[in-house]
Amino acid sequence: MGGEPTFVSVDDRDGAEWNTAALGPTKRGFATELVQRLRGKYGAGSFLHFGQGKWYPGEQLPRWALSVFWRADGEPCWNDPSRFADERTPSSYGDAEARRFIERLASRLDLDPKFIRAGYEDTWYYLWRERSLPANVDPFDSRLDDELERARLRRVFGRGLEREVGYVLPLARDSRPGQAAPVWVSGPWFFRDERMYLIPGDSPMGYRLPLDSLPWVSKGEYPYLHPHDPFAPPAPLPLHADIRAQYAPHAVGGGFAEGGAVAMQAGFAGDGALPAGAAARAGAGDGREAAAAAGTDPARTPVRFESAHWVTRTAVCVEVRNGVLYVFMPPLAALADYLELLAAVEATAAELDLKLVLEGYPPPRDPRLLMLQVTPDPGVIEVNIHPAHDWDELVDHTEFLYEAARQTRLSTEKFMLDGRHTGTGGGNHFVLGGATPADSPFLR
Repeated sequence: MGGEPTFVSVDDRDGAEWNTAALGPTKRGFATELVQRLRGKYGAGSFLHFGQGKWYPGEQLPRWALSVFWRADGEPCWNDPSRFADERTPSSYGDAEARRFIERLASRLDLDPKFIRAGYEDTWYYLWRERSLPANVDPFDSRLDDELERARLRRVFGRGLEREVGYVLPLARDSRPGQAAPVWVSGPWFFRDERMYLIPGDSPMGYRLPLDSLPWVSKGEYPYLHPHDPFAPPAPLPLHADIRAQYAPHAVGGGFAEGGAVAMQAGFAGDGALPAGAAARAGAGDGREAAAAAGTDPARTPVRFESAHWVTRTAVCVEVRNGVLYVFMPPLAALADYLELLAAVEATAAELDLKLVLEGYPPPRDPRLLMLQVTPDPGVIEVNIHPAHDWDELVDHTEFLYEAARQTRLSTEKFMLDGRHTGTGGGNHFVLGGATPADSPFLR
């Protein structure tokens, strides 16, 4: 049993964002405070993820979604919650911190930092956009009808077209049959231009990567991500201590990392021991040995009309926006892989003493991972609360949620013009189902 209760502001009941509009100037701040309170109650060892949610017709961008994830077996996913930055708190990070972070992350994953690419705003597009403005305005006060376009031009020209937006490390998990364990792989990205120009827009750079400009690959060889069968019985996840030990500073090793002699991507046997054959792969962090076994060098430039199936087509991104460091998580098919990358990100943040916000792709749906989510809906904030196993647990969830909302200055009450009491509207659903698809009484 679960639910999707909705809330409105106590102090601004007449504002558009608390009546009709899905987004507004204060709604994300309220949602951030509420999700922090919920994480303190339910998410021991959890991690925060600020991603994208629903996208409705007529809206230029998808709505945001603030999520808390934690493991159902009680093992932590994240060790130090102080490493999460608060977007509402002013910060002063810059490009130097972003570059340093992604270089250390690459080394921690035993990947060659030479594959890191800087991303730039599309100079030619914005020069054309500036030339198409009316002659009696400028990009900083363009007087365009589209509010988002006005803000976009002001931001881009204020920052400067010559500055990096952020940094990209091509990254994928290679789990080919016959390997003793999955490995992290990377490789160069090839473009017609010397620089990597991002697709124009307002979203984080991870959503604006020019992936269509990467070398062509046939549909039959495209590295699609295949979700696991939801009806297959899940295996136990590795212990957090084992995952964390893999990415601790003393364990970093291989061809491109500092200290230690154990390659990070080698995986583990569940008890912290290196699996059979892992030592032989130490130093192959860019995937060269795995690729050599398949007869393909990941750094090789494809020839004309050749299907470049070896090119890595997903990436982790690091950028600074408004002084806050954001790490864009790539899509991954397996939850265990996501948890490993998460451990490497946390270890890097701890080593450099940086705070960050996780964004991008959430972990793959998995019954071994619980989630609650705070999202915007027209006129309300909606909380998608995690399932309860019995009535008493549902009552406890609901009572704590409503008290946390009250402390955040959110309410479940609205009043009509004549003073009559009414509900908040929005979803406010009551949800029934099973812990897994196989357990659901509606799917059995």
